[in-house]
Amino acid sequence: MRPPTLQLKLSLVLLAFVLVPAAGWRFVTEMESFLRRGQEQALLGKARFLAAALQSQQGLLPPPSDIPALPVAGLNFAITTDGYRDDWQAQPFFIPRETAAGLELLLGHWQGDLYLLLNVHAPNHHYRDPLSQTGDQLRIELSDLQGGHRVYIVSPFAPGPLNVSAGLRSDGLATGTWTERAGGFQLELRIPKVADASRLGLAYQGKGMQPAIDGLLWLIPASLQTLLDAQTPQRGSMWVIDRSGRLLARSNNHDERQILSEGGGAVGLLARMLDLLRLARGYQGPSPGELPELQLRQALAGNAGSQWRHLSETNASLLSVGQPLFDNGAIHGAVLAQQSNAGILLLQNQALSRLLNLSLLAFAIAALALLWITSRLVGRIKKLGQQAELAVGSDGHIDTGVSLVCGGDELGQLAQRFQALLERLGSNQRYLETLAAKLTHEIRTPLAVVRSSLENLEQSDAASRQRYLKRAREGLDRLSGLVNRMAEANRLEQTMEQTQRESYDPAEVLEGCAKGYALAFPAQTFETDIQTGLRIRGAPELLAQALDKLVDNARDFATTGTPIRIALHSSPHHAQIDVFNQGPAIAGVPLNEIFQSMVSLRGGSGADHLGLGLHIVRLVAAFHGGTVKAYNEDNGVRIQLALPLERDERCA
Repeated sequence: MRPPTLQLKLSLVLLAFVLVPAAGWRFVTEMESFLRRGQEQALLGKARFLAAALQSQQGLLPPPSDIPALPVAGLNFAITTDGYRDDWQAQPFFIPRETAAGLELLLGHWQGDLYLLLNVHAPNHHYRDPLSQTGDQLRIELSDLQGGHRVYIVSPFAPGPLNVSAGLRSDGLATGTWTERAGGFQLELRIPKVADASRLGLAYQGKGMQPAIDGLLWLIPASLQTLLDAQTPQRGSMWVIDRSGRLLARSNNHDERQILSEGGGAVGLLARMLDLLRLARGYQGPSPGELPELQLRQALAGNAGSQWRHLSETNASLLSVGQPLFDNGAIHGAVLAQQSNAGILLLQNQALSRLLNLSLLAFAIAALALLWITSRLVGRIKKLGQQAELAVGSDGHIDTGVSLVCGGDELGQLAQRFQALLERLGSNQRYLETLAAKLTHEIRTPLAVVRSSLENLEQSDAASRQRYLKRAREGLDRLSGLVNRMAEANRLEQTMEQTQRESYDPAEVLEGCAKGYALAFPAQTFETDIQTGLRIRGAPELLAQALDKLVDNARDFATTGTPIRIALHSSPHHAQIDVFNQGPAIAGVPLNEIFQSMVSLRGGSGADHLGLGLHIVRLVAAFHGGTVKAYNEDNGVRIQLALPLERDERCA
């Protein structure tokens, strides 16, 4: 069984932080649900009482008719017809609603004049052409009980102020402004002297759409607002809506945006945490003051309903209820009511204060548990440090026999990695200790050749001296080559310290080198598979030098008549350069050690193999921030350079 990890152990301790607040939150939410149900019943009772009062008193609602009523509200002041909604938004009844498909209409009256705000959804509206006098138009008709009739045709050449006359009548000149908006246009119009008007017809005639409005003008009585104000609950709002969904009256007993949390400090913070949990359960809705659309639809369908909506700006929630209005069994409108839960918040915060005390106790217990676990971790880390110190002697000798393993969690895994690191360092130390023996072995043979040649030279005749001189020169050349190859690796390391890195395409280096190899070694076949368009950072001349060493190594051990393959491909983060030759596999030396200095691979054909060539390849790979690895494959050996791509290339 796998031992528990440190993360799991800490997670189990942290459960103590969660259990007590979770139980307290459960208690608070159950208490809140009980209080909310009581508030729902009380607010729904107010809505029912107001609905009964409206149905029993004459004149408070539009009279029943097959023709829908168009409510006209009394304005607080004369509206400036500049094409914008600013003045309308200052009116108590302002809630824009779509009256017909594609049309949104608001009506108001002030000192005998009719004010109209119309929004039309017409994305492809065409203004009137000055030459052909054709274009989309808006037709407005007003009728009165005496048979009077006015028709206004609004078809401007462009947006802006306009004056529209009703035929030849000079006393009915309408003034306003036509403005464009996203997806259509907005018209604000003042029609004078319409105190006797009883009916309004409005139609938009455009390409592909002809929405229209037709209804009886109904002036909202002041007594309706008085009754509504008297019934509006504390911290609440109420609306009266006709059967067409138009607002008849609205009352606010306070500004919903001033609802604040009754708690403060840490208790207020816990209240906000509780509200976040409500949001996850779906207690959210539009801002205060907006008409509760769901309850409106339910009420106009003949069903009473309620819903809680969370206010994202505060700690409070709003309760919305809807009650239908009936006239002889038919739906005549709806009463909507809304109230905040500020009273419930008081009780809630008291419960949260108790929850805070219990939570602090749980936090103290959990903190003690964490302190105990921390002390245990510190002790284990100290023990690991002592073991690591014992693994390295005072003389620098690494003792790989010291065990650093302590447990199976993350700290134990760290100890295992330290153990592996010590083993690699020990291997490198053993390599350095045997380096002198390797050099002695390499130098002994050419020295013996030179010594024997010189001894024989002294005792030989003139005819044999040339042969012994040739052997002595060969021994000296071999010694010179050994020294040169060792110096080459040292010079390369010094050169790398002064070399500036640059961005380049490795494909250009590989293609140029491959062409050079084909000319230099005509008896050897080379195959290439090179991907272009990659970018790495480094030095192209160093990469070419590393490739020379890889190809020299491949030529030494390739089976006669087989090609050497040079390939360049990209992985998600690296440019991979592969050099493959068919021939015997690497044996007798671990694959991860062949790139060390003075490690000989195999008995090749010709030159002395000291391992310095592959050591240079490793130095070049490290300079580029990459790695080099060797792989034994079925019919040969593949050596791969993995060099990191540039950041922009990696993101492409």
